[in-house]
Amino acid sequence: MSNQGTPDEVQKKVPQHFVCTHDQARKLIDQYNEYYIAICGCRQGRGSCSHSRMDVCLMFNAAFTTGTEKRPATRAEALKILTHADEKGLVSRPFRKPDDPNVLDGICFCCPECCYYFNHDDEPCDKGSLVQSTDLDTCTACGMCVSVCYFGARSIVDGQLVVDDKKCYGCGLCVDACPGGSVTMK
Repeated sequence: MSNQGTPDEVQKKVPQHFVCTHDQARKLIDQYNEYYIAICGCRQGRGSCSHSRMDVCLMFNAAFTTGTEKRPATRAEALKILTHADEKGLVSRPFRKPDDPNVLDGICFCCPECCYYFNHDDEPCDKGSLVQSTDLDTCTACGMCVSVCYFGARSIVDGQLVVDDKKCYGCGLCVDACPGGSVTMK
């Protein structure tokens, strides 16, 4: 007999979303052959977004619907959303099939202005499989990585970078923000 529980119990145990780097998101996109793009429900609910365009919900499952104005897309269009996420500093948050957490339905590309997760403490999200690693010997404490860390894991204290790995979700935005290449993901 399985201890997995009913689909509703499994859904309660495993958050629908988790965080990954843009490189990991690219690998996920490469695993699929079908793509659908929709207007982000979070951005649409706010009416606009100062961080990003509106059509950034990427789905791999024709039956799954999030947001509005869902349309079929090509792999090239899916990768353009990822490029947009790179340029705009959006967090990649893949989402699991509600009744089977082992299946992905798509990827949200989130900002702290609109994303329900960033604005509601009751929305669970799993951390990614990677965590930041900062070489403090080469870090100049410029603060560029602090401004893109939506999880509050990075701060400048007394002119020095301080990193709280417990708050790092593994999005990797700090890697791209660091002008000196002091940050990697491991």
